[in-house]
Amino acid sequence: MLSEKVTRQGFTALTKLSSLREFLFPLYSELYYLRGPRRRDLLELSFELLPHLHAAAYNETTSQAGNALTVLSTLTSKILRRITVPLTLQLRFLALKTLKIVPQHVHLPEVRELCLDHQNHPNYKADPIAPDRFPNLTELTMMFTDELTLMSIIGHRVGLQLQTLQVRIQGKISLDMLLEACPGLSKLFIINVDSTPESLTPLRSNTLKNLQFLFLACPYARIMQPGLILEIFRLAPNLRTVIFNMVPMAKEDLQALAELVKQGTCLRKLERFDFTRLPPSTSANEKRIRDEAILACGTHCVQLKEFVFYELHE
Repeated sequence: MLSEKVTRQGFTALTKLSSLREFLFPLYSELYYLRGPRRRDLLELSFELLPHLHAAAYNETTSQAGNALTVLSTLTSKILRRITVPLTLQLRFLALKTLKIVPQHVHLPEVRELCLDHQNHPNYKADPIAPDRFPNLTELTMMFTDELTLMSIIGHRVGLQLQTLQVRIQGKISLDMLLEACPGLSKLFIINVDSTPESLTPLRSNTLKNLQFLFLACPYARIMQPGLILEIFRLAPNLRTVIFNMVPMAKEDLQALAELVKQGTCLRKLERFDFTRLPPSTSANEKRIRDEAILACGTHCVQLKEFVFYELHE
């Protein structure tokens, strides 16, 4: 824990540690509103005096902690906006409110993970990422976005670099467009807040060949586009983890899934399957179809190590 009383002179002593690559200190706590300015100063000093750091005020759990990540993106944005001289930072992880605030004279060539935490509004227009701005970028997280904003960023050569994409989408998202822009994904996380993913054209196998991890949540949606989930399963031979949270699959798709799994034409490498859903307000026939799909996955996915089915109560 870094003391709140550390002086600039004391901080400067860290520059003598030539092998220092991570300087971690908390930016968020229940006392954040009292300590915020001081912690902003510490982060600013990290950028100014220790530009060779790979990580500052960040650890492996930051990306999973919403409040900490929001604070980090806010402070980083403010600091970068104030930099007036050429500066090259060696950060591997970068959290921002928006790309607009990164001056052209601030270079970030080593960024692997980029998180954009901007909550969109009608007048917001995203700046596309120039392909040479983050040449080593492999992971992108967009906490609040829509299809137009997302595609303005990944719809260029940047998408070709990505191996992991995490998005919280408002409105529709076209999976065919997303996968065409990012054909090398091994991990895909989608929270579709008020809709479900759709595909306007058939998915292509070359856009799903590397996919190993799929997380999909549709908390307020009605029903998935018929056949879309099955198409993903058929065209993604390397899927090892599937996590569905409130993904409303039609009974016809559940029935077809059971048959495909029995035939061994999909999910042959599946190791983990989590399925959380609301209880169906349906007939005994639909419950039977659902149970058959669950049983088929549990029986015929021979690599399966973890299988969780959970029904929420309305």
